[in-house]
Amino acid sequence: MAGIYKSSGKHVNPAAGLSILTGLAGAACSLLLWLFAYRPETSFFGSWGREIAANGLLAEQLRVLAVTLGAIAIASAVMASFGGRGRWTTATGVALGAIGLSYPVLSWLNVATENLGPQIG
Repeated sequence: MAGIYKSSGKHVNPAAGLSILTGLAGAACSLLLWLFAYRPETSFFGSWGREIAANGLLAEQLRVLAVTLGAIAIASAVMASFGGRGRWTTATGVALGAIGLSYPVLSWLNVATENLGPQIG
């Protein structure tokens, strides 16, 4: 009996999707912070960029958001791996989560400081 309601046999793992989405958002926050740490004179985001470059409240909020989303991405990627499927989604979720955690963790350990760009003079 083949019909419209027959299963295709494929199963969706919501934890894998969550790890990819939160990993992408966390990585975007962290990459934005890396951009302003390397090039603080960037005027691409206007007044928001100046506040991030000056290590203002927006920069701290982005750090907290990047840590939270990166940790959720890694945790959900580990949960997705328990199903035995989705090896590429697990690896991608962990990698994106690690990118999301990179700037905040290194800045809180004082490894990544402001003005990482080329120093002239």
